[in-house]
Amino acid sequence: MSGNYTYVGGKSGGPVSKLFWFNLNETFPVDNFIANSTLSYVDAPSGLTESFNDQIESAGGAFFYDNSSLYLFSGTGKSTSQDSHMAKYDSEIGDWSASSVNGGAFNFNDRQNLLYASVPQFGKSFALGGDIDIVKGFVKFDSSNTDDLTWTNVTKDVGGRDVPSNIGGALIHVPMGKLGVLLVIGGADSSHKGTQYATGWDWDDVPMDEISVYDIETDKWYPIRASGDIPPISRSNFCYSVSRSPDSSSFQITIYGGWSLAEGSDTEDVYVLTVPSFRYIKMTTNDVEAVDELTGRDASTCATWNDGQMIVLGGRVRKGNKLVGDGACDPSFPPIRVLDVSEYKWQSEFDPSRNYSVHTNISAVIGGE
Repeated sequence: MSGNYTYVGGKSGGPVSKLFWFNLNETFPVDNFIANSTLSYVDAPSGLTESFNDQIESAGGAFFYDNSSLYLFSGTGKSTSQDSHMAKYDSEIGDWSASSVNGGAFNFNDRQNLLYASVPQFGKSFALGGDIDIVKGFVKFDSSNTDDLTWTNVTKDVGGRDVPSNIGGALIHVPMGKLGVLLVIGGADSSHKGTQYATGWDWDDVPMDEISVYDIETDKWYPIRASGDIPPISRSNFCYSVSRSPDSSSFQITIYGGWSLAEGSDTEDVYVLTVPSFRYIKMTTNDVEAVDELTGRDASTCATWNDGQMIVLGGRVRKGNKLVGDGACDPSFPPIRVLDVSEYKWQSEFDPSRNYSVHTNISAVIGGE
């Protein structure tokens, strides 16, 4: 993540065909609506790829990214065309283009609850599944050579183990080892028809302690069972940030919010999964935005700033299973939130100068600094 935080669209009576960004080298308030002075944007041109117009006016999908460019992948629009191109935004020159990708026609809409992650320093991005017509496989995109973009879609690793079938959970990169590892957490298991829900949903929840780990360098998946304060409610559509401890002995994955189909409501709680010990720790924050215990937020996007802050952008606020305000602006539920993950306190402003240290509740369990 560089000095700008970029996202597409937003709800203001209809789709917005613009790419917005914040300057994260400056301080700005996060306790109310987004001030126009904090935003910059560029128009998104029409028709770059077969599915581009549908993608920018629909939910879902992903931005793959490296250190200079964003690549728009998938979505939930009406287009059913399968494409070997992705719309690309070059942040260095401020220009849109259509990029051809060698390896197959893997870019298409009709993917909801997609799991995805990027490792920008190595030009690698990854995506799993999608729960409309269940897209099988694990997409591996390589943008390290911008003149020769490539991707593959695989269903097994080098050792023959099936790739995970989670949908609606999270695919999390942890920079541990040569290229890092990917963790798959939460969501639902789409590998077979489940029995947990009678009608309307075919797949069982994945318990939060059942984690799949992918070693990028060796191309191998491993099952891991987490311990500690395991979240009792399985969830999907939560967001997360990853922080490296100052002594590099551990990584803290802060997990916020999410939707529980079993409970029929969102959650507002915060957990930390510390790696490599794979222990959950329930954290207490200074306040919550919930007006009561039934109100929470899901489908947000989170990002990490300098290890010490989790930026929460957008999402849906629900009381029980009902949307609060039907997505309209409400100062009680700011569209941006910032959690200081050194103190686990929600902030009224984003301040890029904050430093990171491991919270004492975490270091008391795992040691280190």
